Amino acid sequence: MKGRNLSALLLLFILPVLIGAQTVPVKTEIKSVKVYLSGAELFHTAKVKLEKGNYEILFGNIASNFDMNSVSVTGKGNIIITSVGQQYNYLENAVKPEEIKVLEDSLKTVEAAITKKGNERDVFAYEQELILTNRNLAGRQTNVTVAEVQKYADYLRKRITEIRSSMSALNLDLENLNKTRDRINRQLQDLNEKYRQPVNQISVDVTSNAPGTAEFEISYFVSDAGWTPVYEVRVKDINKPIDLGYTAKIRQNTGLDWNNVKLALSSRNPWQSQNKPELYPWLIDFRTLAKKYAPQAEANVMGAANSGVVVMRKEAEAPIAETMADYTSVNEDLLSFEFEASIPCTIPADGKPHSVILKNYELPGTFEYFAAPKMDRDAFLLGHITKWGDLNFLQGEALTYYGNSFIGRTYINPNISKDTLTLSLGRDRGINVERKPLKDYTEDKFLSSDIERTFAYDLIIKNNKNKEIKITVEDQIPVSKNEDITVKPIELSGGSLDAESGKVKWNVTVEPGKSVTKRFVFSVRYPKDKPVSVIERPVLKTCLCSIKSRTTWRSKWGCK
Repeated sequence: MKGRNLSALLLLFILPVLIGAQTVPVKTEIKSVKVYLSGAELFHTAKVKLEKGNYEILFGNIASNFDMNSVSVTGKGNIIITSVGQQYNYLENAVKPEEIKVLEDSLKTVEAAITKKGNERDVFAYEQELILTNRNLAGRQTNVTVAEVQKYADYLRKRITEIRSSMSALNLDLENLNKTRDRINRQLQDLNEKYRQPVNQISVDVTSNAPGTAEFEISYFVSDAGWTPVYEVRVKDINKPIDLGYTAKIRQNTGLDWNNVKLALSSRNPWQSQNKPELYPWLIDFRTLAKKYAPQAEANVMGAANSGVVVMRKEAEAPIAETMADYTSVNEDLLSFEFEASIPCTIPADGKPHSVILKNYELPGTFEYFAAPKMDRDAFLLGHITKWGDLNFLQGEALTYYGNSFIGRTYINPNISKDTLTLSLGRDRGINVERKPLKDYTEDKFLSSDIERTFAYDLIIKNNKNKEIKITVEDQIPVSKNEDITVKPIELSGGSLDAESGKVKWNVTVEPGKSVTKRFVFSVRYPKDKPVSVIERPVLKTCLCSIKSRTTWRSKWGCK
């Protein structure tokens, strides 16, 4: 009984508030946007004049798919914010994006052209009907000569031909225009299905204690947005610093254009788990393992990537045009860093990437050439950048240029613990490196129970450039995984051997137009009755014992 009395008492207080609340629609204005690697946070402002009383304020001009749990509403003025909610307006559709407006304009143009072409065709058809209806008019006249009849017949033939030719061309034009109209209508239908959804609004219940103007700040998170970094690496000369442009590709499909907003780009990803990892007991026990042989992948600093936006610069006496990089600052906190633009930016809601230049760096670096002729005969120019840790790099594609020539695409991965960041700047066709097997050094020794095979190669580095080069050349010898297999380096021509990986490295200086040869020889010894599967031969790289028809090879390799 007491519970019922309490409920009735509460209703007596709440009902007057609900009944007396006035609904006030208010259009908000986007002031700033913080874009994350995935998602974005939008900040709106609004002002509304209120008398004393209770109000339900419906804030419009809101992104279509916002996360209600992320909504924050604060206010200034003699008001009390009692609740915040979400509401759909079924009487008003979302603002049409620019893509739909362009298609609608195109549809009007096409329909106008169809009407014009149809009118022209109708005029020709009327003229043809008029001519054919009156074609016997000359025959009913008595004083018409044969020459006049012939002349009139020629006119009819010529004019009817012209009319029908024009009508055929108009019919073809109309057919193409109708196809274009159908395509536009289908595209508009698909887009309008999305934007005919009810308008999303934020509902705020407010109590105003006195007449005045209330100011509101609204923020919320949306998922249909994000940004990715793109780099532009320019090398003017190997004796000059590296020019590196840091660009952001921003995309958003929130249903709301960001017009002249203050823009900030954050390195955070709100979708990534924020929970700390936990270590659980690591149990060890006996089990049967299948032996597998696979090359161990190494983390490369560089790799292929997608295309990006390029900002070309030309050497000229006139001052270079300013970019957003001149108006962007970097702020760093404990968990992330942000790029903040000091001038407004505009990003349309079309889902397409839009480029904003964040920073331009002039970085001191060292250069060297690198070649691995076993894999590729070309030499690659590498740039080494030191003290790069404070540049706030993120993983992203990089476009490389030498001078004003586009070299290719590579990848920057700052998630490494090295002090030096290595950039692969592309191939240099002016240097040729050949790996030549030497048959004269290749021999087989048949010992009591083993076979010893010798391998020899010449690495020929040819400098076709007009200046001296320094190049690092790498090759390798096999690494034994079995104590019955012995790999022995015989000659390395001054190269350094990493016994663990089997890599052999030469640091070579080559004068202009000259060539340098480095020879390396090694042997492999293994039992006759145990075929070896990872021995490299000039052509075949699998065990030759599996080829039963080649008896010579079988005996040479100790196959039974």
